[in-house]
Amino acid sequence: MPSVIVALRALAAGRSVRVNDVISYIMTSLASSSISTSEPVAKRAFAPQEVCGANSTLMPDIDWYLYKQIFPPIERLCAPIP
Repeated sequence: MPSVIVALRALAAGRSVRVNDVISYIMTSLASSSISTSEPVAKRAFAPQEVCGANSTLMPDIDWYLYKQIFPPIERLCAPIP
């Protein structure tokens, strides 16, 4: 799960993560991260602070958001329309 990966990175960096914390994350593109295609998709999740940092090379994965977050609900909403 992406939130677990981000929480583990935060713990490794010395930040506090507790039970029931809401963990925000942004899925990044393969080109901007050092993750290979054989790695799980969850490894491409990073905290918003890491992606939006001044010297960050990470970029949000627009295709992932379109195909996994935007299109499925739109397809379900439009399915009953003849």
